[in-house]
Amino acid sequence: MNNIDFDKVQQALFLLSTGATTTEMVEEYDSDLILKSKKITTKNLAPDISAIKILLSMTGDTYGEMTPDELEEEKQKLIKLLGLSNPISQQKQ
Repeated sequence: MNNIDFDKVQQALFLLSTGATTTEMVEEYDSDLILKSKKITTKNLAPDISAIKILLSMTGDTYGEMTPDELEEEKQKLIKLLGLSNPISQQKQ
């Protein structure tokens, strides 16, 4: 039976949920196996909503048990992790 490394699966989900940048290299060779051209492409992958939902479901219902201060602290941590500004707090002011 296959052994599944759940840490690697969780890391992959985290990467998909936060978005990523990938680099792809394509090399063309002629008949004498001499490099003709080399093309390097960088792609930005957008955050995947399905991966976010899976990660949130893995955490269980811990948010329902948190105090408002703990929720605010968790929100700030997630905003910092995603690299976003805090538009919700700015709208309330």
